[in-house]
Amino acid sequence: METLQLLALALGLSAISGIRLYLTVFLTGLAIHFNWLHPHPHFQSLQILAHPAILTVSGSLFLIEFLADKIPWLDTIWDTVHTFLRPIGAILLSLTVLGDTHPLLSIIGALLGGTLAFSFHSAKAASRIAINTSPEPFSNILTSFAEDASSAAALVLLAWNPILFLSILFLLSILLAATLPFLFRLLSSRIYFAWKKLTLQPIPAYKKPPSSLPLDLECAIHQLSKSAASIQLCLPAFAAKVPNIPRNSRGWLVTFLEGNSPKIAWIGKIYHKVKFFELPANLYHKLTFIPGFLFDKLTLPSEPNSKKSKPIEILFDHSIATWSSKILNLINSPNQSNHQQFSKFSS
Repeated sequence: METLQLLALALGLSAISGIRLYLTVFLTGLAIHFNWLHPHPHFQSLQILAHPAILTVSGSLFLIEFLADKIPWLDTIWDTVHTFLRPIGAILLSLTVLGDTHPLLSIIGALLGGTLAFSFHSAKAASRIAINTSPEPFSNILTSFAEDASSAAALVLLAWNPILFLSILFLLSILLAATLPFLFRLLSSRIYFAWKKLTLQPIPAYKKPPSSLPLDLECAIHQLSKSAASIQLCLPAFAAKVPNIPRNSRGWLVTFLEGNSPKIAWIGKIYHKVKFFELPANLYHKLTFIPGFLFDKLTLPSEPNSKKSKPIEILFDHSIATWSSKILNLINSPNQSNHQQFSKFSS
């Protein structure tokens, strides 16, 4: 039973460290210093955290983190810096807790603790990036306070009943494992857009738009089209809301001619399988491009009088704004034939 309590303590501290490393170290050390955890013998291995030097450093770093985490995008930079610091801190805490036990248990605890910390950190970082894209700052601040409060409450529960905490942590880990693919896609898409915003300049209007896809995707379009397809424009894009496509999947927005009819579709590869979705042609006139702080968004409303139809959202980086406007001009221009309009893309 004592071994299970030590393992629960090690994994619990690791998981909480993935969200608030400095708060975890500071509150644990403070509780030991004031004997709030007495008479729990399984906390004796953490006596070093009650040292005045560690309390001073961890308290100071927590204060910095507390302030930085309330500022939109500064919190993302802080999370990026701590991508490896939090898991490393969690591993050190695990080894401290399990230091006097069997070496095999210490290694397993350290590996599981680092994995838990990285998983919870990734979930936190991805959710905060998504929240930061909202125009108002209040959701960011409220979420940060909620993380502070939940981390402190989790530490209290861990000290009161480590076994109960381990049971809850097991259920949360299952839930987190189920949502990690979505969170990683969300995180990677926002990192992509942030990098593009920082490094790329707007593309000149006179530059020829890209019209080539990876070979396997180009072959897929030719196979899926009813007649010979002539690809006119390919733009890197993320599927935010596209039917039957996982959210934030990376792919391409493609415009092509199917005979003389213009078509717009999203195509990409998910788990090595090609995914293709063609936007409803009868709603092309309702296409809208919405500029944003981190990315631009193409939106298409759901079909009227259709319960199965859902709104569509596709995300782009700012550098393709020139070409996105050409798509709107193409769809909304009634004066020339579709074939003539699409031909202008290649000139």
